[in-house]
Amino acid sequence: MLYQSVAILAFMAASVHGFIENFVIGTPKVICAENDVAIDVITSKPFQGNIFVKGRAKDAPCRQSYATNATTSYSLPLGTCGMQKLRSANPRGLSFAITVIVSFHPAGFITKNDRAFHVKCFYMEPDEIVTSGIEVR
Repeated sequence: MLYQSVAILAFMAASVHGFIENFVIGTPKVICAENDVAIDVITSKPFQGNIFVKGRAKDAPCRQSYATNATTSYSLPLGTCGMQKLRSANPRGLSFAITVIVSFHPAGFITKNDRAFHVKCFYMEPDEIVTSGIEVR
């Protein structure tokens, strides 16, 4: 029984070791699209793990799993998964912000290389010219 437990622990340590060796290179590229916010993450090795919104790891729409992806892209529709929305008067527009976690263990265990990124997008409102006709009698 002891030998079996040691063998299982050795297997788990060997399999976890590969996840821990991976890490995020630089800062993810943020893409502020018309209907969603996306990030492109580059890692030192093909990414195997999860990307999710902070505090929403168990919500399926707010989490995406990856298995040995060379390039990793994660997107969220605007206003979902607790994304903060803030209207600005100067400059006029809308700001969206959310914190995203890049987790390197596929089972969700926290590793030393996991990273959190606060993602912000600002959408400037276009200047509008309003005209109206007036008739005086």
